[in-house]
Amino acid sequence: LKLSTRQTEMLKCMITHHMRPGYLVEAEKVTDRAVYRFFKATQQEGIAVLLLSLADRYATMGPASSTEGIEKHYEVVCYLMEKLYSHQPSANPPRLINGHDLMEYLCLPPSPLIGRLLQVVEEGIAEGRITDQMAALEYARDHKDSS
Repeated sequence: LKLSTRQTEMLKCMITHHMRPGYLVEAEKVTDRAVYRFFKATQQEGIAVLLLSLADRYATMGPASSTEGIEKHYEVVCYLMEKLYSHQPSANPPRLINGHDLMEYLCLPPSPLIGRLLQVVEEGIAEGRITDQMAALEYARDHKDSS
């Protein structure tokens, strides 16, 4: 079986991340941060990962499996899909600023710090802490020293 590079990357992502929804089942509540991190890690393979996760869970019936656990897994997968398809910022946050905005506002040269700050801001948007461009710039400024 010969696969393209793209197909190989897709399969690698699916295999790597298909257990993540199961870990979210263990959490009391699936937070916006967890939703953001799941879709950030899985990128465009998010739905495929969710479906593989659900199929894997259904396939692992045995003495350690419970109907309640399977139902909860199904609920988490549905919740994540709902977040994605309802265009919730936690699943796909809008980009309010870019690296040039940060460098200008914070008087910084191009560096890896800019990328780290953009990630911090993106996570803040996903969590609902940031809603506009100015808030994003101020959030980056506040997190500059810890990034």
